[in-house]
Amino acid sequence: MARFHATSEGNVPFTVQEELDQDAIDLAYSSTQIDRDKQYKIQAIKDNTNLSAPVTIGLVTYNGGDSSASAIMGGINLANLNQESNMAIWDIDNYVRTYSITEAMSIVNTIALAYRSNALARQNKIMAINAITIDTQGLYPTYESAKTALDLITV
Repeated sequence: MARFHATSEGNVPFTVQEELDQDAIDLAYSSTQIDRDKQYKIQAIKDNTNLSAPVTIGLVTYNGGDSSASAIMGGINLANLNQESNMAIWDIDNYVRTYSITEAMSIVNTIALAYRSNALARQNKIMAINAITIDTQGLYPTYESAKTALDLITV
């Protein structure tokens, strides 16, 4: 699309250099705009991903997340250090149950795997967002195409 200067003599077309300069300005503006949109989307994903989501095993729901898994693992290590065969773990409602060390290991493994799954899903979305860049010769040549790709990534 040709661009023109409005002058007293009428519309004067841009020179080739002016076209190139304006294209560079437009690209820089669009890149800044998509970077801002990407940061908003990344923050929304972080805000809406519950890495400490409760984990249900059988009929019991436990606190989730890496801190819960670490706390239970610490309890297992302490029980092993003291040569104990059982340990207490409380559920999300603070009801305390006693488990064998083997059962406790299964619980901590399930909680840790749920945390890892949620964290990896969040990071994969963030990586996909960061891969969206405006590249006039690439997959997303315009702000509109990059924004469309960004909008396809769910929060």
